[in-house]
Amino acid sequence: MNHHKDIRVLVVDDEEVYRSMLETMLEPHGISPAFATDADGAIKVLQSQTFNVVILDVHMPGRNGVEVLSFVRQHYPATAVIMLTGTEEVQIARDCMKLGAFDFVTKPFAASDLLETIVRASTRGERST
Repeated sequence: MNHHKDIRVLVVDDEEVYRSMLETMLEPHGISPAFATDADGAIKVLQSQTFNVVILDVHMPGRNGVEVLSFVRQHYPATAVIMLTGTEEVQIARDCMKLGAFDFVTKPFAASDLLETIVRASTRGERST
């Protein structure tokens, strides 16, 4: 089992079920994610801590994930963003890629797919700094 303690992940999702699922998926790999439930919360956390990877739900109450993606790209260019989307939102996810998202994962997702994407995203971030 690879441990990735040095990968700092912020999960931004308004649904408790996905936040707890992501925590359960990541902790065995040595990743203890930080959490935010909306765009404003995400921005506050980003301003106080450094992250390699942000996992960002497209749909949230208030400002959506696309706005948070733009904020991260503008202010934290070394931080990789992985968008979480529903299967019917692939076009939104593709638009997010054009805006600078590293990748997207559709819900529901497999733990192994998500972890592999996080590891790829975190190494991309290290190379560009």
